[in-house]
Amino acid sequence: MSDWSNLKWTDADEQLVKLWFSPEHLSGLFEPGRNTHEISWGRPLGSKLHEMREPMFWVHGVSLFDKVETFLDEEGWRQVSKILEKSGYRTIRVTTFGSSIAEEISRAVEKWARGGEAALLQTATIFSFPIRPEVPWSDVEALMAGFAEKYGRNFEFEVLDRGLEVIPSTS
Repeated sequence: MSDWSNLKWTDADEQLVKLWFSPEHLSGLFEPGRNTHEISWGRPLGSKLHEMREPMFWVHGVSLFDKVETFLDEEGWRQVSKILEKSGYRTIRVTTFGSSIAEEISRAVEKWARGGEAALLQTATIFSFPIRPEVPWSDVEALMAGFAEKYGRNFEFEVLDRGLEVIPSTS
């Protein structure tokens, strides 16, 4: 399996800040009260403008290198209030139940992704892959359909962001 711990998203001298995505940006994947937020890294481009520098696991509609508008809340968290500009990257989340499946999928998707993030849960491995803009979406769909057919209930795939349009904010 890929060694995600050595993955560099940015240059070492680039300063990143934590960006907070609040509940209205969540996918609704889990029951109420779980995963009520997601924190990701962004590069400051101005006082309220940031560029996403980490793929999301749960939030729909935002991908690597998208530009987002933020504000500081009363507790000092930098909240994302709006997605301003899409980078063209797409984000997919893959959940596998079994380490050999995770390794195979990781190897297959690596050629299209700018790295990836992986989280090991008690019963599953979850990957979040930012797919480069030049990769034909039909190739991604065909690969994921093949894995779904091969592994059945041990494989789940979800598109978090197709990279095409700005999703209006709900705030």
